Amino acid sequence: MKFEVYLTLSKAITTRILFATHNILTIMQVAELKKNPKFYFLGLTLIALVFETIFTMIKNKGQEWKWFSPSVFIFLAGSVPSIWFLELTLMQQEYVDQDDTPLNINNAGDRLEITEQVLVLVLIIGRWILPKGQISRDELSQLLLVYIGMAADILETFDVLEIKEVQTNSSLVLVILSLWTWSLLQFTIVMTAKKKRLTKAERLELLRQAERKERIFNRALFKRFHGIVGLAVTNKRLLNEGVRFLKPHPQVVIPVRPEDEINEEEELEPKCVCLESEVWAIVTTMLLQDGPFLILRLILIFHFNVVSQFNIFFVCKNSLVLCLQTYRLIVLQIEKKTKVKAESDNVQDMWAKGVQGNPYAIPRETSKDPYTGMVINDVAFSSELRLCLHKKKQ
Repeated sequence: MKFEVYLTLSKAITTRILFATHNILTIMQVAELKKNPKFYFLGLTLIALVFETIFTMIKNKGQEWKWFSPSVFIFLAGSVPSIWFLELTLMQQEYVDQDDTPLNINNAGDRLEITEQVLVLVLIIGRWILPKGQISRDELSQLLLVYIGMAADILETFDVLEIKEVQTNSSLVLVILSLWTWSLLQFTIVMTAKKKRLTKAERLELLRQAERKERIFNRALFKRFHGIVGLAVTNKRLLNEGVRFLKPHPQVVIPVRPEDEINEEEELEPKCVCLESEVWAIVTTMLLQDGPFLILRLILIFHFNVVSQFNIFFVCKNSLVLCLQTYRLIVLQIEKKTKVKAESDNVQDMWAKGVQGNPYAIPRETSKDPYTGMVINDVAFSSELRLCLHKKKQ
């Protein structure tokens, strides 16, 4: 056990050292290119990284957070501004003086390109080394594959800066760098993480902790009746299915046979498809990468008349990805509706089985609907309930 804790802490520290190393090397390039030591103040983000490391060690025992990675965000906050300064400075110097050899623009440009590529590699390798935290190994492997795909598209954005029409337009350069920065925010989000779904047993346990008095009463009933389904668990779900006769009796519990009980291991599914983690992952990718990149390519083609096979290919590629992602969202919505309908039919079938031959629920002769035509046999139910409570007092 101690070995696992030490291994987790060593992974967390190693990854943050890797992040800090890239930050320091990038800041050094800026200070060297600008000939100004004031740019070393960009390293203040390292202080935030140290505090984040200490907080994660104490609060999470080195494990990474489930939905958001603060260490990756701080790493980007340290390296991205430096790359902005390097890109803008090199472009400015290249057009101010083509023969400016003291600045060694060509070598600085090569180093910058390597720095940008290493940035993405550090993000992927760092996420791999970081302790997986609350996400599963399967989710981590999926996340790494997603990161690799995103990294390839993001790096291709810098190829646009090689176009002369773009280099001479400072506003367009700022827009491209902004979109590049915007797309990097995807690496701070764990898009493959899934919300833990409570089973019925866990949900009942939470209810018992919140309402202690009602819990004691329910436990007494469970001891007397083998197979009670309490409304604490099923009332909301049954009301959603249209069991109207329960409304006048909100505190009633109805015994059913054990074989007709709802399985406690059955997971609770969200009713709204927008709550699915896969939906959030698709929407995030559309808003942070594919959508903005498609708009950028279209602006380059139609506004700046930058028509090339490279741009046309990526316009088609981004358009196709957006169409497929939209199609996937529609499929998820259809599947969710089908699943909810199947669960609804299943609940109604279980309820019908539960009330058949039940001495505590009798049908109304005037009603033909088995779900709205049930009333409580007060005599039988009350006598059993009094007997249960009397034995409990003894």
